[in-house]
Amino acid sequence: MAAHDAKSICRTCPARTPCLVVSIARGEWEGIWGGHTPGERRALVRDAVALRHDVRATVQALEHGTRFPPRPGDFLAVVHELTILGWGSERIGHVLGLDPDTVVRARARAGAAAAVLAAMGPGYRSEPAAA
Repeated sequence: MAAHDAKSICRTCPARTPCLVVSIARGEWEGIWGGHTPGERRALVRDAVALRHDVRATVQALEHGTRFPPRPGDFLAVVHELTILGWGSERIGHVLGLDPDTVVRARARAGAAAAVLAAMGPGYRSEPAAA
């Protein structure tokens, strides 16, 4: 079965999120799990790890009017924290020097990673296995 076919089956499955979480928790890096390819699951894990970065100082500086790009490894966490604070995509883009479409994509990635973190629980700290 092709990945596209497997992913289309997953779209309607009520166990999609638990399946994804189980695959990540068990380190299943082959096949389609929870509607995600191995590469997509690795990216989700990287994004989930990035969301755990402590970006409070950066966010506080941005709230006080400082305009600068965050460190590359902190970008997703900064976008996520500003989103939680109620900032819109245009405002985030303005202070980070990004176009709103880039921010919208980052917000989607951060939301997916946050959902995985929430499902995995607070003790999850695994890094993706090498490809």
